[in-house]
Amino acid sequence: MTKDDLTYLLSDFSKQRNIFHSESDFQLEFGMYLKKNHFEVRLEKGFKQIELYNKIELDIELNGCIAIELKYKTSYFNEEVEDEFFELKQHGATNLGRFDAINDARRVKYLKDSINTKINKGFTIFLTNESNYWSNNAQRTMSKDFNLTEDRVFKKGEILDWKSRSPNIKSVSKKRIYPFAPINIDFNDVIKWREFSKIECNKSGRFRFFVLDVNN
Repeated sequence: MTKDDLTYLLSDFSKQRNIFHSESDFQLEFGMYLKKNHFEVRLEKGFKQIELYNKIELDIELNGCIAIELKYKTSYFNEEVEDEFFELKQHGATNLGRFDAINDARRVKYLKDSINTKINKGFTIFLTNESNYWSNNAQRTMSKDFNLTEDRVFKKGEILDWKSRSPNIKSVSKKRIYPFAPINIDFNDVIKWREFSKIECNKSGRFRFFVLDVNN
């Protein structure tokens, strides 16, 4: 599997489901789609301590060797779509969401590089209807190192950190400061946003995604 393969699969999948109630709904539905497309699928596989993390709970494992981690960040959406009602949460906290997206890539990279797993490829998927993620709003915040804008380049050796001398633990939380920050990038990739779906009846109905490839 390549990044282009996974991007194609997501685009094809979007023709079957264009919106999800939650991240677990997204995970389950995409997992079933992959299984129908002849992949061996395991959801929620746990791994013991690797590097910084006491444990890693992987969202999707394919064919026993491909790791995929998902994020589904939403802005408020309250609408009936076809014959089903959706009320999506206003997750907000895009500063934290940006960090988490890149942190997912680091965790998948750890799984791939560990001699204690059979993972030999890894990807992350970030799906959202929150435009602040693909806009340039991060430049005015303490999370500007973690921006997720179009054509944002990740390079091995890059160090990303909060742009504040003393992050407020109440707003950042312990799991996003030392030893989890800064993030030392150990892969090369570029963010390319793709359209997932557009629900015309709601201003929050535009869903976009990107895939990160930690294999290079």
